[in-house]
Amino acid sequence: MWNLALDENNGPHLGGCGNCRGLVTINSKNGDVTREPEYYAFAHASKFVRSGADRVASYSGDKHLETVAFQYGKRGQTTLIVYNGGPAERTVTFGDGKSNYAATLPKGAVATLIW
Repeated sequence: MWNLALDENNGPHLGGCGNCRGLVTINSKNGDVTREPEYYAFAHASKFVRSGADRVASYSGDKHLETVAFQYGKRGQTTLIVYNGGPAERTVTFGDGKSNYAATLPKGAVATLIW
């Protein structure tokens, strides 16, 4: 997601990421717009992560599981976004030091967990 909109050749490209896509692809010949998977991921996160939140954790130690957590204030609501990019269903455990929780995600699923 290094750019909001790119053409069908992922351009214009000024260096940096060699395989990044925009949120949308605009066909330079006919103007058609294609929403890329990143568009939906960005939209999903923007519904649950409010302005003023601090990113408090992220995890990518598992090649199929990606997470990022946000918190509002020192003792405020925590929002965890989890992506299961693996080939099978996964159970994810998470917590805040006081309580632990678990959620099962189908393969390819994105989930938002709030506590």
